[in-house]
Amino acid sequence: MSDFLPGAIGDPRRRVGERKIRPHKDDLIYVEGWGDANILQSLSSNNRLKFIKHQTNDQLYIGKKGVIRIAKSMPSKSKAIVDMDYDFAGNQIKETPNVRDTRVKCCLQAYLIKDDEWPRLIPYLGRSLYRNETGKRNEFMTLVANDWDMIYLIAKSRTHARLFRGWFFRKNPRKAPRKGTLPTFETFKTKGPQSIDDLVPTEFINDYKRFKRMNSGPLDKIGFNDHSLEEVLLPYVRQIDSTRDEQEIHRNLTKAVEKYLVDSKSFIDIQELIPTYNDL
Repeated sequence: MSDFLPGAIGDPRRRVGERKIRPHKDDLIYVEGWGDANILQSLSSNNRLKFIKHQTNDQLYIGKKGVIRIAKSMPSKSKAIVDMDYDFAGNQIKETPNVRDTRVKCCLQAYLIKDDEWPRLIPYLGRSLYRNETGKRNEFMTLVANDWDMIYLIAKSRTHARLFRGWFFRKNPRKAPRKGTLPTFETFKTKGPQSIDDLVPTEFINDYKRFKRMNSGPLDKIGFNDHSLEEVLLPYVRQIDSTRDEQEIHRNLTKAVEKYLVDSKSFIDIQELIPTYNDL
């Protein structure tokens, strides 16, 4: 399906106009990205539910705040699901009962995949990265399986660093420092969970430590962001094949996670995420 059609279907103003002509047979639920929309749509057994990312160039309606703004503008006609991110108390959605977040997990993937469940994805990751290269696939899977405990800790630490950036610069995102160069395979092996220099420069490290102390309880529960896992796995892929394109690696890893979720989860796993589910 092209991006144009879902974008047109999800345009709030168009929906209001259509409703005046005929009742809608579907129930739109806005989400932040197409990846989330694809996962939720695949797991939904209710044909009335249509998960959509609003296509727009208007910065007011992009990202989490934009999705909440859409839902808030039409509380009786729109619903939305967003990532919890650093909003541990739910302040961003407290005035929008038609919006749910992935509490107490940081994002949809962490909400659906338990911490001790992630190793089950290793075969999916291997097959997606090395579809026709059995030797490299087995090498990658063995390397990741042997280092999984460390990979988990690094991914979680980098998730904390990402959430800190969002929280600390929430009032003025433009002041956030540019992300540095991703740590190498050797750095991950040497520094482990301390491999966050590219996300938290030295001048902000005390603020980061304060953020972790203030939110130690929620941070223990959040799981980890799928993008953080991809960042940790990228040097592992490069260790086996240094010629692989970074964007291609990210696409393969994203597809692997989506396939695992479609294969192993069902509507019951997302049921509590659906706003006003009992009214649908």
